[in-house]
Amino acid sequence: MRKLTLRILSLCMAILMAACLTACGAPETPEPEPIEVPKEYARHVSPWELDVAQDAIDNQTMEFYFMSDLGSTQPGKWGDACLVVFPNGETMLIDSGKTDLGKLMVWNLKRMGIEKLDYVLITHHHDDHCYGLMYGGILNEFEIGQFYHNEVYLSGYSDPQFMDKAIAAKGIPSQTLKAGDKLSFGEVQMEVLWPKPEDVGITVSNNELNDYSMVMRFDYKDTSALFTGDIFVKVEEELVDMYGDKLDVDLLKIPHHGAMSSSSELFANTVTPKVAVATGYQAMAAQLYARYTATGSKVYLDFCDGYVHVTSDGTDMTWETSRERSTTAYDDYEYKG
Repeated sequence: MRKLTLRILSLCMAILMAACLTACGAPETPEPEPIEVPKEYARHVSPWELDVAQDAIDNQTMEFYFMSDLGSTQPGKWGDACLVVFPNGETMLIDSGKTDLGKLMVWNLKRMGIEKLDYVLITHHHDDHCYGLMYGGILNEFEIGQFYHNEVYLSGYSDPQFMDKAIAAKGIPSQTLKAGDKLSFGEVQMEVLWPKPEDVGITVSNNELNDYSMVMRFDYKDTSALFTGDIFVKVEEELVDMYGDKLDVDLLKIPHHGAMSSSSELFANTVTPKVAVATGYQAMAAQLYARYTATGSKVYLDFCDGYVHVTSDGTDMTWETSRERSTTAYDDYEYKG
C-alpha cells in the first residue's frame, strides 16, 4: 500500500511539473548582447544589426550588403566591399575597401552576426579593394574558410605577392579563379567571366591592373547578379563580344565605382539591370548614371544613398538604402545618349 501511494504521488508530481512547463513555456534562448561599437565608428556603422546568415536561411534568400563609410572615416575614394549571404547561410566578402573602411567593416560584420567568413574574394590587388582585408583588421578578426583571387599582381608593390603570403601564413586555403571557372554555393551558381586563363600569374602596372579585375556572374534560381571590379570600357566591350546576353542580369555592381573610365553605352544596354550599385567613389557623372536609368535601372550611389541592401528570393529582387537621397540632380538630368 505504501509503495502504491508513493507511485501515485510521483505521478501527480510529474503531471504537475509538465503542466507548469506547458503554462510557463520552455526557457527562452537569451538574446545576444549588443555589439558595443567604438565612438568613432558608432555613427557610421551599417543599420543592420541581425544574424544575417540565419535570416537568409530562414527566408531562403540571397542577400547583398554593399558597404559604405558614408564619406566619413576618410576623404576621397574608399573602395568596394560587399557582403554576400547565400540561402544556405554561407557568407562571401567580395573586396574589402581601403584600410579605414576595413576598420569600420569589422564592426559592421560583428553587428551582422559574422564570426566566420566562409569565402573572401578579392577582384584585384588595388589598395581600395584589398587593404581592408590586409590592414583594416578583417584578416585578423575573422576566421576565413577560403580565399579567392585572380593571381594578377601589381608591380608597384615592393612585394607583389604580399597578400598570397599573408593568406598562406594564416593557413587559409587559396584558389586562383579565371574565366570559365564555375563554383556552387548551395543553390547559387557562380561563373567567372574574366580575366582570361592566360593572364594568371602575370605582373602588371598600376594603370593596367583594373582591366584584369575578376568579373563574376551569380545565379540564384531566376535571379542574377554581375560583379565587375574596376574594368574599363575596353574590357566591357570584350565581355559583350564574348558573352552577349549572359551579361543581362538583375543586379549590377557598377564598374570602377561609377567612374568615367567605364559604363559604356554598349555595356549598359547589354546588362540592363533592375538595380545597379556604385560604391566607394565621390560622385558619378550624370551622363553615366542616366545611361543605366535609360534602360529602366534603379541606380544607387553610396556617397548619397549610404549602405545598399539587395535581397533576392530567387524570383525577384527588392532593395533598401540606409538613408534618403537629398538631391534630385541625377534624376533631373536629361539623357541625350
